[in-house]
Amino acid sequence: GVRADLDAYDHMHAVRKIQHFVVEDLSNWYLRRSRRRFWGSETTDDKVAVYLTTHTALVTVALLMAPIAPFLSEEIYLNLTDGGVASVHLADFPVADEAAKDADLEERMGLVRDLVSLGRGVREKERLKVRQPLRAVYADGVLEGCIGPMTDLIKDELNVKEVVFLKDTSAYMDYQIKPNFKAAGPVFGKNMKDFAAALASMPAAETAGLAAAFSGGESAKESVTVLVNVGGRDVPVSAELVDIKVSAKEGFAVAMENGNFIIVDTSLDAELIQEGLAREFVSKVQQMRKAAGLEMMDRIEIFYSGDADVAAAVSGEGYGAYIARETLADRVAEDADAAADAADAFDLNGHETKIAIRKVV
Repeated sequence: GVRADLDAYDHMHAVRKIQHFVVEDLSNWYLRRSRRRFWGSETTDDKVAVYLTTHTALVTVALLMAPIAPFLSEEIYLNLTDGGVASVHLADFPVADEAAKDADLEERMGLVRDLVSLGRGVREKERLKVRQPLRAVYADGVLEGCIGPMTDLIKDELNVKEVVFLKDTSAYMDYQIKPNFKAAGPVFGKNMKDFAAALASMPAAETAGLAAAFSGGESAKESVTVLVNVGGRDVPVSAELVDIKVSAKEGFAVAMENGNFIIVDTSLDAELIQEGLAREFVSKVQQMRKAAGLEMMDRIEIFYSGDADVAAAVSGEGYGAYIARETLADRVAEDADAAADAADAFDLNGHETKIAIRKVV
């Protein structure tokens, strides 16, 4: 009975690990980030590399899942291999190549993904569509040396123009710090008023530093103490003795988790709004291409009708060239009669717009 329970636990643990790798690491991150590398018309070294990497990952997954999903793994394996081994169940079980691991790169990419996840959470909370460009996000300055060269990933994933690393967050966040009276009472006793006064008079930069020191996970909080001057003497203060509230200043939104934070500039100007309309326009056209059964490289013409804001965004002076490039369109034209052929009107960020596409033959 105990052995069976342990085997069941091991199987479920393995299934979850494989599932997380396939869904989060391979599909939602690597393959999605590499789409344009697959699309390249030329057989470059980069295109060969992305195909070989994907092939290796999928074959390895088939081998790993063989003891758990014998038939599905067999189908995947045979479709991906040249028949040198007749069955996934006759192939050697994979062994990790320790020399191929790059712990530093994995840590840096993990940080990037954590910040992206926080930023997406802010977007969702603030109801900012992912296709709406934003001006900037702000991250902890201590991370610049680690992930500075990877900021293009953050910009692309969060659809922002700039990633800024901050040494001082006080211009973007407000901190309110008070004693946790239940925990601090027994520690400070009659000196509680001095402790509360010391926290209240703390400069903004010091309050921010205290918040940063205590913003890690539970294990980090337990091990961190900060010296606070209480009644003329430095007293070690731990996270459970204080109550810290962090809020973003007007025009910004913040998310914090496990010692990391990201501040998002949520303000929109006319140019950002126009670009957001163009990106929504591209998305609708891509959906129409798919619904029409067009091949990936088929050229099209686009006809649309909308209000002045849509026309400004889609015009040649606006983002017409971008729209044409992204949708493989030879022409993007405002034509109410042709657009009337569209089955439905689309809502582009509150702007009703009709769109029709025509395959170029």
